[in-house]
Formats: sequence, structure tokens, C-alpha cells
Amino acid sequence: MKTSPVAILTPQSSPLWDLEEYKNPPRIIDGTNPYMDAGRMGYMVEMHGLFLALQHSAIPVRFVDEQKLTESDFQSTKVLYVTAPDLPAEAAEGVLQWVQKGGTLVMAAGTAGFDRYHQPLQTLEQAAGVRPAAPIRMPAFQYADAKVTGQLTSTTALPVFGEREKLELLPRGANQARLALRFTDGTPALTETKVGKGRILRFACYPGLSYRHSATENTNGLPSGFSEGWRQLIVQPVRDAGAELPVHVSKPLVEAPALYSSTGVAVTLLNWRGTAQEVRVTVAADRPVRRVQSAERGPLRFQQSGNKVTVDLPLGDVDVLQVYY
Repeated sequence: MKTSPVAILTPQSSPLWDLEEYKNPPRIIDGTNPYMDAGRMGYMVEMHGLFLALQHSAIPVRFVDEQKLTESDFQSTKVLYVTAPDLPAEAAEGVLQWVQKGGTLVMAAGTAGFDRYHQPLQTLEQAAGVRPAAPIRMPAFQYADAKVTGQLTSTTALPVFGEREKLELLPRGANQARLALRFTDGTPALTETKVGKGRILRFACYPGLSYRHSATENTNGLPSGFSEGWRQLIVQPVRDAGAELPVHVSKPLVEAPALYSSTGVAVTLLNWRGTAQEVRVTVAADRPVRRVQSAERGPLRFQQSGNKVTVDLPLGDVDVLQVYY
């Protein structure tokens, strides 16, 4: 498996401070909870929603811990998504240095406002050129707890689920935030800030949670109706960063993890649409390819141009594309 250039931070410090304002806190279950969207805090649900949108776009993701953010091998990462409200000061400094060297940081509402001791931390907020009016730390005890709280104006109006934060853009300085998108009430929804050779994107909402809740239908047992608008907003930083991905699929809602070996590549195609669709799959190959076959369809015709191999095939629920060197 090749290391993905896209990463999501797994919160470690944050769970220590969840629901501390409750005298008798409701039950939050993370380790043994089979439901990704309930019985958790909003920043954990957000992490899952971001991962889902990236899956649906055939973008492989690796999960990193807070220690990894200060290590040298993290530098190969192109895009990092962070949802955690608490982050060690040295991890925040590591992320900032990585951004300055060319990384793209994507932050959701309430991200990185506190250090590991739950004391105010302004490192990434100041770098992003924004100041939240108040910290956001939404619990998600039940799936239905995430209500529509407004709309975001993109190419279309996108319903926003869950809490929103009020962002103030800091006065003009070295890190001047650009207002990229607004909510329909005119307040900032997404800011973009150039920092050194990289940039920071700050959502004033939970885009991943909103993407998950946009699926209000069910097709053959799978959630369906996912918002294309939210999916594009979530994955666009990866496109803009020019991250080299092992697989490209012509249609959305297809997950395509690739496993590399000395003899070839195996690509698992998982169709989230719930109905069959014709897809074109392009796979990055390390060397000349002798043959390509499908676990469902057998041998396939293919074209190779440089290190890219392209095939067309009808995709049902699942298939395995086998590329042989």
C-alpha cells in the first residue's frame, strides 16, 4: 500500500475534556460504539463525515496521531484535515511549520482552540487570520441531534447541519484571510489564508457532518442522496494541492483503495451508489502492464500511457481490478 498524501488527524487530547461542563454528563461512547454518527462528540462525527466524502471520491486517506505531526515523515503529506478542539502546542507548531513549507490544512468549526491542557491556544487561529466569537464543541448524542442551522452559498445553497461558529476576520497583516464562501445570512462560512508556501482553510461549520446528513434517502440498503456540493467542497483542497492519487474513477460514489506489490496492483471497487454504473478507472502503475482483469468480468481491454493504465467496465456492488506487470 502506498502512503496516501491525504491525512485526517485522530483526536487524542480532546476526549479528555468532553462534556466537562455537565454535572451529570450524558453517555458518550467511542471505543465500543458501532454507530459513527451518534453517541459521540460532533468533532468525531465530523471526522467520519470527511472520511466518507473522500472515500466517495476515490481519495485514499491515512489517519495520523498528534505525535506524527511533529515527525519528519509527515512532511510528505499534502493535505491534512483536523477537527479536534484540543491539540498539543507542539503539534500545532508542527502543523504550522508544515503549512509554511507548502501543506494544505483544512479545519472545521471549533478546531484547535485549546491545547492538551484545555487552555486557550491561538497558534492555528492566528495563522488562519480568524477569531471565533466563542468555542464550538457540539455533542451528537443521537443522529437527529444535528439540525439544519442555515445554508451555505456555493454553486447552490447547501443546507448546514449542526452548530456554526461566528468567525471574525483579523485585521490585515501577514496572514490575511480571504472570505471564500458565506452563509446565506452573510456571515463567513469558509476562509482561505496563504501561509508561507501553503494555505489554511477554515470552515465555520461541520462540512463532513453536513455531507453525511445530506443522505436522506436509501437505495438498495445504502444511504443515498449525498450532496455533490458538499462533497466537492470537502475534496477540492486535495485537487488544488495537486496530490498524486493512485486511482482515478470517472464517477463519484466509488471507493477505490489500491494495494501494490511487485507483481501488480489490486484495486477494490466499492459502489456506494446502490445501482450499477459504467465507470472508467485509471490506475497509476510502476512499470509496463501485461494484462488487466476484473474479478467479476474476467480479462479487460486496457490502454497504458506512461504510468497510467485506463479501463472501462460496468460496476455493480463490488469488483476487484487486477493489474498485472
